[in-house]
Amino acid sequence: MALTKVISEGIGTLNGPAFEAYVSATVENFTDNTAAKLPANTEVFDSHSKYDNSTNYRFTPTVAGKYFVYASAIPRSETNFDILVQELFIYKNGSSYRQTTMRPTNDNNGNENSIYVQAIMDLDTDDYVEIYANCNTTSGAQWKLQERDKSNYFGAYKLVGV
Repeated sequence: MALTKVISEGIGTLNGPAFEAYVSATVENFTDNTAAKLPANTEVFDSHSKYDNSTNYRFTPTVAGKYFVYASAIPRSETNFDILVQELFIYKNGSSYRQTTMRPTNDNNGNENSIYVQAIMDLDTDDYVEIYANCNTTSGAQWKLQERDKSNYFGAYKLVGV
């Protein structure tokens, strides 16, 4: 009987709350060298409706536990200037929790680089998680999140048995 229940309820229940969302189009006009929230507005799935994909772009699990949180983004120059630094952050309750930094080499003409960040996090019922990205260019040009095959994404799921 227990195995039947596990199969019928699926992984969303076992590892839930769980979600994944992506940015559905290129987003432009971010200020150079200033972190901006990843506006992942299109849900792939949201097992318990705990991800806000329309206003805050944040995950509030409301179920305490350990969560695997992950994101990827392509922050790039809006013009053909070299990228000095690309960054991707996981924020917990409004503060930076984990950061990935890439310093591209030979990045002429605003080439695209995908960056990735992940963490296993302890989350309480009232915690929330957001993703921020940043791009610093040699010219101070504005930056954008380049949409390429759902490449700017954010997801999380509750770990079981931990």
